[in-house]
Amino acid sequence: YGINNSYNHQLSKRYCNAGELIMDIIFQNPFRVLGIPVTATDREIAKQINDMAIYAEMDKIIEYDSDNFFSIKPCRTSAHIQEAKQQIEQPNNKLFYSLFWFWENAHNTIDIMAFDELKNGNYEKAYEFWKKGVAKGITSENYSNLKNLSILILGLSTWKGKLKKGNFAISLSRFGKFFTNGHLENFANKILGLKHSVDLSDTKNHFVDEIISMVKPHLSQRKSKNKITHKELLSHFYNFPESIQNDILDKFLGKNIHNIERQVDKSERNRKDDGCNANIIGIELYKTTKNDIKQLGAVLPQSAIKYQLVVDKLAEEILQCSIDYFNISINLDIEPGGDALKLVKIAKNIVIGEKSKNRINENYDTIKEYINEKPIRNKINPIISILNDYQDKVDGASVWENYNYAKEFVFKVKRYLDDVRLLLRNERYGSSFNYIKDVLSACAGFVNSCAITIANSNSQYGRAIELVDMARRIILYNSRSGELFTINKQLLDGLVHGRSVLEGNITNADGLLIRGIGGLIRAGKRNKLCGCGSGNNLNQCCSV
Repeated sequence: YGINNSYNHQLSKRYCNAGELIMDIIFQNPFRVLGIPVTATDREIAKQINDMAIYAEMDKIIEYDSDNFFSIKPCRTSAHIQEAKQQIEQPNNKLFYSLFWFWENAHNTIDIMAFDELKNGNYEKAYEFWKKGVAKGITSENYSNLKNLSILILGLSTWKGKLKKGNFAISLSRFGKFFTNGHLENFANKILGLKHSVDLSDTKNHFVDEIISMVKPHLSQRKSKNKITHKELLSHFYNFPESIQNDILDKFLGKNIHNIERQVDKSERNRKDDGCNANIIGIELYKTTKNDIKQLGAVLPQSAIKYQLVVDKLAEEILQCSIDYFNISINLDIEPGGDALKLVKIAKNIVIGEKSKNRINENYDTIKEYINEKPIRNKINPIISILNDYQDKVDGASVWENYNYAKEFVFKVKRYLDDVRLLLRNERYGSSFNYIKDVLSACAGFVNSCAITIANSNSQYGRAIELVDMARRIILYNSRSGELFTINKQLLDGLVHGRSVLEGNITNADGLLIRGIGGLIRAGKRNKLCGCGSGNNLNQCCSV
């Protein structure tokens, strides 16, 4: 960036009449008003003020070389002189105001040459001298060049009340370098002496406040030629120490960040106390923080660590509301998919960090799968309900009741089993194969357990075989091509083996004990009929 030539053609006028300008801390800097260097001692300052008072009494116009450093001249009424004196009486204020004025370092050749040019209003030549002076890096020998370059560019960053963004950005970048590597500490020692007690962190904060105040009239939500966004402003502080960047962040976004953190803590407490309403709690959390998130996004880049930490914590809490509501609702037989997925989508749109993003995506896939499986659950849930009902019925029932309950169960779930078989036949079960497998296997297992009971307790081998056949057919289905498949090969093999044992008991007349699928099955009389009263043979059982 170069110095805009248009500045050389500004009308020379006293600052007292230039109310539209915002660089008062530079153009009306107390060191400039008093015509003294920033390194002036208290004695030198007092003498200068006395001399100025004498000139004032004589109605003489007071001018100094520094008046030409910018085309906007300082105002030196008695009131302004008194104000300038008071501004630098205290060490902390003296250091602060010295940051916004030139350091005429008589021990640096480049400074001497640059100031010779400034005295004649040659801004571009002074700029080139100082730019060349810092081109190879900043050291204890040339950091006065850096400071002076920063002041020159900052003073030239406005024109007719408009901000010159390029100059302003470079000025802040230069100041950032001056504030690091001990340069500010060394400068403070030059201004105040080695034994000063000024807290430099306060000086830094004061400097930042002044910069923000200076640029405030030019802040905008949208980028433009002469306006600057909050995000652009913060990006210009990247060269400053981290402590200063954090302070700036707090000034702009402190309220937003604190509100998000407060609302996240509140949500966590409410969620733990009332997980059944975690869906409502999560939505409320988003509503009370969405404006804060928007403001953070308008000011900070997503790469900013602070931004990531805050929004990821928020996204994680919204996700946890979704998880808690989902898990509790399932146990209460409430359909939680819609609200749970809505919360995960919100979290997904907020999250930045990869770790949190992966966790959210995993839960999103799980809940999405659950929602997609709703048609399957509508077919499976009636089966589960009937199974639970009959499992309760056979608990403590007689042998004969076991037989009747098992058959009732099979015929009661038949139409639902047909719907599930249709899903299997057309391969429209998505990722729910194992879910279907578990439910149908549980049904077959229940019927088989009834078969074992009546075989062990009353030697009803024919009726037991009938139930085993029913259990076996529960886990069988036909493919589109008509080929017979089973949903649980291991269970089917066990049922086939058990049936074989029962048949052996029926045809075995020696009264021996035979170990079958349900334990010891006592050999009984021959019975080749189904046992259900239909008169069919065993291989023609009337079961499903």
